[in-house]
Amino acid sequence: MKINIMACALAALIATGCSAPYEPKQGEETARIKPLTSHPYHTICKNEQENELIGKSEDGFYTIPAGERISLKFKYYETNGVASYSCWPSLSFVPKSGIDYYSSVKLRGGACYIELLKRDDSSEVGLSNEKTVKPMTCKKWNTGN
Repeated sequence: MKINIMACALAALIATGCSAPYEPKQGEETARIKPLTSHPYHTICKNEQENELIGKSEDGFYTIPAGERISLKFKYYETNGVASYSCWPSLSFVPKSGIDYYSSVKLRGGACYIELLKRDDSSEVGLSNEKTVKPMTCKKWNTGN
């Protein structure tokens, strides 16, 4: 019975095109990321596999893998009462184990961008910019989903 339920859940997940939630493996190095702006949906791509970031902690952080390149994709939506804007900006970086990161998605001049900061106690303000690059290929992202 347990196998049938799991098979049905997996089939439903595949049929809807939803991403499985990201869950770190036992002993996997991790970092944390906290969205500073409201992103209702975030996905992570590691080894061409897309996973949804879920399970935000009480302090607003999500767990992400560390030590290897990942890509992050955010859904952003903004309205001013006259017009609505939405976009799916993404970036790629190598998180360092145990570090806290902060993301901020903004709309400027009709274009979306992501700012990625990391906790840096040596900085005057306690944060510094994290170097990012163009996102790597993720199978599902290439299909337009």
